[in-house]
Amino acid sequence: MNLPLLELIILLVVSLLFALQLFYYLYFYSAVLWVKKEENTPADPVPVSVIMCAKNEAKNLKENLPAILTQDYPEFQVVVINDCSDDDSEDILKEFKAQNPHLHFSTIKEDPIFKHGKKLAVLLGIKAAKYDHLLFTDADCMPLSNQWIRSMSGNFSSKKNIVLGTYNLKKEKGFLNHIQQYENLLSKITYLGFALRNMPFMGVGGNLAYVKRLFFDNKGFAGHYHVPSGDDDLFVNKVSNKENTTVEFSPDAQVITTGKSQWNHYFKQKRRHLGASTLYKKRDKTWLFLDTLSMGLFYVFAVAALVFKVYPVVMASLLAARILVGFTVINLCAKKLNQQKFYTSFLLLDLLLPSIYLFLAVKNKFRPSGVRWK
Repeated sequence: MNLPLLELIILLVVSLLFALQLFYYLYFYSAVLWVKKEENTPADPVPVSVIMCAKNEAKNLKENLPAILTQDYPEFQVVVINDCSDDDSEDILKEFKAQNPHLHFSTIKEDPIFKHGKKLAVLLGIKAAKYDHLLFTDADCMPLSNQWIRSMSGNFSSKKNIVLGTYNLKKEKGFLNHIQQYENLLSKITYLGFALRNMPFMGVGGNLAYVKRLFFDNKGFAGHYHVPSGDDDLFVNKVSNKENTTVEFSPDAQVITTGKSQWNHYFKQKRRHLGASTLYKKRDKTWLFLDTLSMGLFYVFAVAALVFKVYPVVMASLLAARILVGFTVINLCAKKLNQQKFYTSFLLLDLLLPSIYLFLAVKNKFRPSGVRWK
């Protein structure tokens, strides 16, 4: 193959990869900026059961549960499943129960032989719920408003029975927190953007709502009970579609949580999440894989072309355009979702996060993680 033809092929490949990246950012990831979702607010508020699973969360229960128990909503209950905790969780729940009759809790005792993941606790919470409309959160999540239940449940309608919410991370010092802030934003604009484009594929357990009959009609966690995580994203991936799913990301509907403070805890969490994503529908895995692949190959081929002076002006222009588009969309979405912006660190994080995912995916392949959720 002669050199001019090879250079032309490289140019075409880089241009195709650039076009793919442009499509993802301008069609999917920027959807939260300009797509107006339908209003599905019912005439009357529906009764809601808030479900939370807690394992050794005494501190978080004490700090976050009051914000849920005191929501401004006419009819709701709070169901907490205390999953084999060996701290003061049960005593704290008893104290809250004495003052809040709409709180219901039960405790799972440790079994020396049978080990279970979070999904058992979620299942027991769903069975204990007395209302059909369920709103899920985690013990380490706190609603940012006393209108949280109203904002999330207001999206239920005769057609919409899954509501995808969002959560923010508390801003703290350190590069690990900065990475998690960026990852949280990128995750949100991905699953919200796909849902707004009628391709919902996941939700987050810290802020997710659906109706009870949907769970039992689709046999709950059957098919992925053995996976350590996935009580949220794998279930949504199985049952969601463009007709039954909507999103809610208004400020009143958001919750906030604390990120991981140690790298090993962060990597462990990511391994669980990546393990669950391998069981997504083939369509969803393909779309997500193409995004990561096209981004990685674009940077590799474009930089290599610059080094070897293959259409250097064109390559430099494509690189600059890709970085500018990504930078602009990411930070406009951050403003829209009331989250930290990324100016000086955008390019570093844009390259670093996929590298972390690749490393952990390879590690998962050769050393699968266990079934315990904590």
